Amino acid sequence: MGSFLAFRPSQGAFEANPPFVPALVVAMAEHMRALLEAAEHGGRPLLFALCVGASSAMKRDAAWAALQALASGAFGRAQWSVQLQHHGYTEGHQHISKGSAQEAARMSSCDSSIFIFATTAAARRWPVTPEKEAALRAAMSHTIPRNFKRASQANKALHQERKKQKRQRA
Repeated sequence: MGSFLAFRPSQGAFEANPPFVPALVVAMAEHMRALLEAAEHGGRPLLFALCVGASSAMKRDAAWAALQALASGAFGRAQWSVQLQHHGYTEGHQHISKGSAQEAARMSSCDSSIFIFATTAAARRWPVTPEKEAALRAAMSHTIPRNFKRASQANKALHQERKKQKRQRA
């Protein structure tokens, strides 16, 4: 469908999982806000469910501040944190990978944050409930690779290597 920043829905429910590039996240948050304001003014139901990596670097960036501003405003309906040990992901290159789908499953390298942004009409039509949060968390737990131990060891080794590199730079 092209760039999200050129996407102009006036109503509906949409999921967004942008690349974790701060400048892109800021632009996306601003675009969502504008779309939500227009839909609210027209009394239309518009909802965005957003999933972003909640790494410490992201939380220090203007991108996180932009998401928090939107979440604390009139359109913020929910914000859930899913710890890195409680979910995985499918590697983004699975469409060109020669490996199996199971090989594309990876442990998450950081917590994820789920944001629900919605107009008043959308909040009535698709209310945020504890049951929906529980269903989302259960679904995300099914993304943990089958070989969790090997994935956990790989994540731990990667984390240790990053800490070592950070110490060497300091």
